Amino acid sequence: MNALGRRVSEKQAALAEREAKLAELQAELAAKDTAMKALKDRVSAALTGFEGKGLTVEQRNGRIYVSMENKLLFPSGSAIVDAKGKEALTKLAKAIENEKDLSILVEGHTDTDKIKGAAPTRTAGTSA
Repeated sequence: MNALGRRVSEKQAALAEREAKLAELQAELAAKDTAMKALKDRVSAALTGFEGKGLTVEQRNGRIYVSMENKLLFPSGSAIVDAKGKEALTKLAKAIENEKDLSILVEGHTDTDKIKGAAPTRTAGTSA
């Protein structure tokens, strides 16, 4: 085999290796997408009674977003999660409790109403 034939064979082998790696990565991405959709479906099913009542579940950019409006969690002017809010949070927790590779970010926002009848808050390291 001449030098040109060897180079062609080497390039074909390298191309075949890259194609195999690409197929492997595509299969991995498809598996992750399937797992993400299954998780979203499980979360949606667990929270189905709350959708349209201040809760939404979306899949965007490879992430699942669960949004709960403050009216679902607690009444205006309160910082105490009510029974419906606790129920929604418990159902969400049950839906994701067995996920091993899950990163969770929790953000909270409330209304501008003054909190009524709240006990004084304490910070870590202080005593009442």
